[in-house]
Amino acid sequence: MGLLALRLGLAGHRTSLFGYTVTLETLDAIAGRFRAAVDRTLAADREAGHDGEYAVSGHSLGNIVTRLASPDLPPGFRRFAMIAPPNQPPVIARKFESNPVFRAITRDAG
Repeated sequence: MGLLALRLGLAGHRTSLFGYTVTLETLDAIAGRFRAAVDRTLAADREAGHDGEYAVSGHSLGNIVTRLASPDLPPGFRRFAMIAPPNQPPVIARKFESNPVFRAITRDAG
């Protein structure tokens, strides 16, 4: 995502990156932090004289986080580019879904 952000920045877009660790947080908690990060980014943009529409690009599980957060995102959310969205659980997740160690590591993302 860093390379995409760099290329978008070179094309004149303002970008912001968001990170998470699914072994430390639930998806709902990550989505809440994402909403707060979008709020902070838009507030900084307004202070810099920028206002209006914005888009989100997500990769893999980031698409799920964005979909969870999307009903509560601030006004102006117009586009969502999903890169490699997980349409079904990976084979390893299906194989180990009842394994307590696997569940402890992956939480609700596995």
